Amino acid sequence: ALSGTAWGKNTSMLVVEEKMPSGLRRYFRDRVFQQGMVQQDLAALAATIELFIRDEAKQELRSAYKTLDLNPEGKISWDSARDVLNVYTTCFQSGINVSRLISEEAWREKLDTPDSRAKAESWIKASPYPDLESYSFTQVHAFLQVFAEAHLHHVHDMWSSMKDRLLTFEGSS
Repeated sequence: ALSGTAWGKNTSMLVVEEKMPSGLRRYFRDRVFQQGMVQQDLAALAATIELFIRDEAKQELRSAYKTLDLNPEGKISWDSARDVLNVYTTCFQSGINVSRLISEEAWREKLDTPDSRAKAESWIKASPYPDLESYSFTQVHAFLQVFAEAHLHHVHDMWSSMKDRLLTFEGSS
């Protein structure tokens, strides 16, 4: 179990702490910072961070709708769903906060490409809803799972490749 100095009294949760519900914040302040962290505490912190990431993804998706002047509360066409996914995923991969995009025109001018549209189409086709005439916000959000899984595989492949290259250096074991 993790405890004591490394995860103890001097640990800060940085940004996570300010977004935590007050009860969970009190738990960490009263128990973890005083006694150190055990595996269950680490699991609670990891689950909290995961929920924050999911919430942020939904907010970014709503921003992608807004960029394209679409209503997240209504249904959108297949083409609009592709465009929303394209905005979201291209910004994600480029490290751009979707909510900072000025307009659809700026998006189309700088980031929209035939390749990015084709990728968005492939994620829709790989989703549980590949060929509906219209999509709800929840269904478009499900496309992000397909994108997230593809992105995770890509990151894993890059990590594995880098590890293999590092192991070929002289003196590596």
